[in-house]
Amino acid sequence: MKSVQKGFTLIELMIVVAIIGILAAVAIPAYQGYIENANMAKVSSQYGSAVNLVKGTIAKGDTNVALGIARGTPTDAAGWVAELLKAGGSAPDGVAYVAATFALTHSTKGQITVVVDSDGDVLITRPCYGSFAAGASTNIETDGTVTLNDNVTCPTS
Repeated sequence: MKSVQKGFTLIELMIVVAIIGILAAVAIPAYQGYIENANMAKVSSQYGSAVNLVKGTIAKGDTNVALGIARGTPTDAAGWVAELLKAGGSAPDGVAYVAATFALTHSTKGQITVVVDSDGDVLITRPCYGSFAAGASTNIETDGTVTLNDNVTCPTS
């Protein structure tokens, strides 16, 4: 009488391992692309939120002045960064999503930057991050004028 075989043969196990390897070879690059797209969306969303917050804060300051109350808006980049960071959030690499320096570089951190000129106008810049072909900048003047430049050439490296 023949005995009944129990368990898996070596060939069956090798086939399962090969199938898992093939699936991993396909899934890992797709997952990395998904993560990059999600991070680029995060940077764009935070850039848009920062622009809207600055526009709203400047409008509120104008209303305060019209009512005879102190403006109450930040006057320098550090003040705007503090105002923007109240909402929380982080850049894709985990650092604060906004910084008070201006350098249009191919950012590995994904931080947006804030610069304030001597007139109090605020320039917010979206970095060249991930596969963005261009950076973007929005200049918000104290009189409420908004200038968008969404075709800022990114450095090659």
